[in-house]
Amino acid sequence: MADHELDYRVDVIDAKTGETMYKGKLKSAKGTSWGQYAFQYSYDFTPISRPGEYKIKVGDIFSPVISIRVPDQKSWLSDALGFMRQQRCGYNPYFDIVCHQKDGRLFDGPVEDSTFYDFTGGWHDAGDQLKYLITSSNATARLLMSYELSPESFVDRFDAMGHPYPNGIPDILDEAKWGLDWLLKLHPKKDWLIHQIADDRDHRGFKFPDKDNAEYGWGPNSYRPAYFATGEPQGLGKWKSQATGISNIAGRSAAALALGARIWKRLGYDDGFALRCETAAKELFNMGKSREGYQQGNSYGAPYRYNENSWADDMEWAAAELYKLSGNENYLQEAIHYSSIIKDDGWMARDTMLHYELYPFMNLGHYSLFDVAPDSVKTQLTDWYKSNIEKVIECGKTNAFEIGVPFLWCSNNLMVN
Repeated sequence: MADHELDYRVDVIDAKTGETMYKGKLKSAKGTSWGQYAFQYSYDFTPISRPGEYKIKVGDIFSPVISIRVPDQKSWLSDALGFMRQQRCGYNPYFDIVCHQKDGRLFDGPVEDSTFYDFTGGWHDAGDQLKYLITSSNATARLLMSYELSPESFVDRFDAMGHPYPNGIPDILDEAKWGLDWLLKLHPKKDWLIHQIADDRDHRGFKFPDKDNAEYGWGPNSYRPAYFATGEPQGLGKWKSQATGISNIAGRSAAALALGARIWKRLGYDDGFALRCETAAKELFNMGKSREGYQQGNSYGAPYRYNENSWADDMEWAAAELYKLSGNENYLQEAIHYSSIIKDDGWMARDTMLHYELYPFMNLGHYSLFDVAPDSVKTQLTDWYKSNIEKVIECGKTNAFEIGVPFLWCSNNLMVN
């Protein structure tokens, strides 16, 4: 970045020997300025692939040492699973503590407000200690999809409770079952679905899970509200969501449960559990069909919330997974139908968006459907993906970092997807 034009030769130098390994020139990045800098430049040194320590020399200026090494992907997988394990609620193996045993008192349901039901379990959300079906359904499904993609990549070092003792089941499936168990708890009856435990009253600084100082009307470290999925604007305080239905969370949860049923059935782990997951998946899919639209997160003291406002992709995902599980042709036709509603709609053509709008940021319904779709549908699904990828690439040409995503809270999610 510079406030005037630059024309320097750039060298890549071996940090240990001082030998020049690669020469090139700065490339001007066309497009908008970046902050206060009117000129942007990039330098591509990807031809350097040999592991080692290097410095980049621009004129008389040297960069800090840059390391090039072969990544240890298995350690990344273990780190990611370790974080999920660390976020467990109900029993947290990282701290070896029991927490939030009073989740929760139901609101907006078909029973008297504040009626208690057992919604313990799941994961704390993003380092906070409230819990969302919006995010947990996605996390659970992606764990299961990851295992199906590459089962040989995952090891068994922990048991189901998160203790460091192998139990004969890959750790990723232990973690996925922690999520599946909670999804089943949030669907205690055929036409019931709970979508959130606690709200932004949670945000009271850093705290241990078993010493939660958040106050919801029953004293600190006590009961927390559980929100029934009504599919309508919702919130116990001043701020209300803009919910229009429940298809996003019902569909995504159905997809996760169908995946779980298929994997557990195939591996012969627990036929009874697989049947529970299959039954719940079918019920939730039907709930999503009957209340098409999106459920958003609830806030209490501020307008900030998860603003998810898409749903057809989740129903497509659910229908595709249910077809793979059951072989029922009706589910395949439902998946194709929902794919034609969402098409290539997403964040990838946008300059900005609301927080968690268009979650989960990638249409996994298209991906799941592709395996079983007719050839003509496969071509269409591919074109929709390609269209969005090209939008991001084109947007990335406007800055030297070649980043083609909107810059907002949680932009890293967009980058990953």
